[in-house]
Amino acid sequence: MAKGLFSWLGFGRKKEEAEAVQPQTPQATPTTAEPDVAAHPAPVSETTVSDSTPAVAAEVPASAQNSVLHDDCCPPAELDDHGPLVVEECASDLEPVIVNEALITEEERAAAEVQAAEAARVAADLKAAEEASIAAAAQVAEEARLAAEARAAEEARIAAEARAAEEARVAAEARAAEEARIAAEAR
Repeated sequence: MAKGLFSWLGFGRKKEEAEAVQPQTPQATPTTAEPDVAAHPAPVSETTVSDSTPAVAAEVPASAQNSVLHDDCCPPAELDDHGPLVVEECASDLEPVIVNEALITEEERAAAEVQAAEAARVAADLKAAEEASIAAAAQVAEEARLAAEARAAEEARIAAEARAAEEARVAAEARAAEEARIAAEAR
């Protein structure tokens, strides 16, 4: 259990990789498509060699000879006899990101709704501001019209009073002149 835990955490990996490199001979780097190849050499089965059978060495599978994975995006790594292998991680070895298109579509729809609501709110605010501006202008115009009418009515009243007063004065003068003339004739 402890070895599995420490192996999982990466402890002891360099030692295992160094052990895996030592029995290897420099060969062309094989390309494998398996994403989870262990960095351990394959176990060698024990065979008995007799005089009648030729000695055959147990073959190590190609996937165990080189624990470095290669694919089209990564150039093949050169084997180095001086140290342990370095494990490369290519982009194709990474976990794929699963895209939920329905979620993206829903998010786009929600964003479009929010944007449309914001645009409608801004349009309503602009319309309300425009209506308030028009109402204020109409009120100012109405007040100006009423003031002009009141001024005209006052001027007309004053003019009518002045005319009536002038007519009354002229009439009084005419009466006084007529009475003076009649009195002068009567004497």
